[in-house]
Amino acid sequence: MRRARGFTLIEVLVALTVFALIAALAYAAVGPAGRGFRQLSRARDRYAEEQSIGAQLRADTAYASASYDTQLVPLRLQGDERGNEAFDQLTLLVREPGRPSLTLVHYAVDEAKGELVRSSRMAWARAGTPSQRWDMGKVSSLSIEAMDASGAWRQQWPPGRTFRWPRALRIRARFVDGMHEW
Repeated sequence: MRRARGFTLIEVLVALTVFALIAALAYAAVGPAGRGFRQLSRARDRYAEEQSIGAQLRADTAYASASYDTQLVPLRLQGDERGNEAFDQLTLLVREPGRPSLTLVHYAVDEAKGELVRSSRMAWARAGTPSQRWDMGKVSSLSIEAMDASGAWRQQWPPGRTFRWPRALRIRARFVDGMHEW
């Protein structure tokens, strides 16, 4: 007579116990890697957000334009230093690609939300026309300066009665992971 071959209950329990130990050790080893991956993913998303803000600021300043309408100032800075934080505002008259006329673009920090906000509307839009609002990302501080003809940085622009283009703009934003400058 042949005996039936197979596994005994003890052998199956030992195999399951060994498998459970290996799975627990593997999870303990992979768990921190998963947390590290999530942290890396959040850092990558923040970096992409900061790069997007910088690209939009560069595009808007590159397309800044003057108008025959002297009431529309092509560039206006309003400085507001409060302690260690700056909540400056930048308004540009921009000739955006794909738009039929000039656009007023305004950058400011929404202090209640802690976000950089870009709002835009057509320069000659009717009174009461809502602006398009874009919450660009978490920013705790925004500092903007313009370089005058003598090379001095100013937080207010235009500095006098007649408008002159600044030699350069310097924009600093404080993000969660530090300060970035464009």
